[in-house]
Amino acid sequence: MMEALAEIHKRWLAEGNSVNTRLAHFHASIPGSYDEGEYPKEAVIRITASKEVAELAKKIPLRRVEPVNQMHIELIHDVKSNTVNSTITSGGSVKIRGHNLKISGENPAVGVEFVNADNTAVVYPVTGQDIVVNNPSDLIIIAPAMSPGEEVLLRITTQFSGSKDLKAPRSTTFEKRLTVA
Repeated sequence: MMEALAEIHKRWLAEGNSVNTRLAHFHASIPGSYDEGEYPKEAVIRITASKEVAELAKKIPLRRVEPVNQMHIELIHDVKSNTVNSTITSGGSVKIRGHNLKISGENPAVGVEFVNADNTAVVYPVTGQDIVVNNPSDLIIIAPAMSPGEEVLLRITTQFSGSKDLKAPRSTTFEKRLTVA
């Protein structure tokens, strides 16, 4: 029955009528002013909350939440093997795409490193001169020398935040294991 009512409401809107429900008012319009015969190709559907919903919104308790660490790695492309998120060629070029990845800051922890997936004490840092491109959304690096067949994780640590560096570094680790070629 609800589906049938929704279909009726959609048909009324498509015919240019307004629809009032207990929760909202729906109204099709063409915003702006136009010369005769020069109307836009699409109408805009405006939705206004009903008084009942507006009153409910006033009662919703608000609380401050800490911002989510939006730093993340989306993909790792090993150029030599032309693979994504699976292989790292020792000494080869690696393209890394993500968000807020730019290597920035004076803290000694800042940088790019590969960590042995089974023994996190074994770390392969990427030296500064091996960071070829250093942008917020993409890095290009030269992978350090690692043992073939070894499985590693990529970890990036930075103080970059967009406008100015953070006081403390933050890190993100790409949790999918990468096999060294």
